[in-house]
Amino acid sequence: MRLMKKNITDIDSIISIAQDAGKAILSVYNNKNFKIQIKSDNSPITEADLISNEIITNGLKKVSSIPIVSEEAYVEYAK
Repeated sequence: MRLMKKNITDIDSIISIAQDAGKAILSVYNNKNFKIQIKSDNSPITEADLISNEIITNGLKKVSSIPIVSEEAYVEYAK
């Protein structure tokens, strides 16, 4: 039963992290003046991508010690 209670708490935390990231994304896109850069692989990355990645990775680090793999974790921009 203890494990089940911990999992429910984690799920609530993860939902909260996702909601916070979603709010941040909408805030950037509603501004309509957001920055878009090009990564070294020629794919776009927006300010919203970077902000939401930070919110999600920082939030998940507080909930779990499982390593996080993220597309935006290491960003190398083309010159």
